[in-house]
Amino acid sequence: MKKTFLKIFLIITFIPIMLTILNVIKSYFYGYEIVMMSGLDIPLSFGFKAVYNYLWFMFSFTCLGIITIPVITICIIYQVWYFSIRNKQNQGKQK
Repeated sequence: MKKTFLKIFLIITFIPIMLTILNVIKSYFYGYEIVMMSGLDIPLSFGFKAVYNYLWFMFSFTCLGIITIPVITICIIYQVWYFSIRNKQNQGKQK
């Protein structure tokens, strides 16, 4: 039961990273634009400028960085922890 829960949680921790990568690819080809009522306007742009605007919006502390930076950090820490535990278990079985 514990191994199943850990594997399911590992799959869940890949979701924020994959969504970020997919949105970077999408913004490169289809463009990225933000219009907010607070006055923050990012005009429609394509290519590397759109990727820069998307990453700035997602990881800036004035926008969504307060949420995305801790979430992605926790996901990466869990993945490293999971694979290090799994690696130790596999080394113990080989001996």
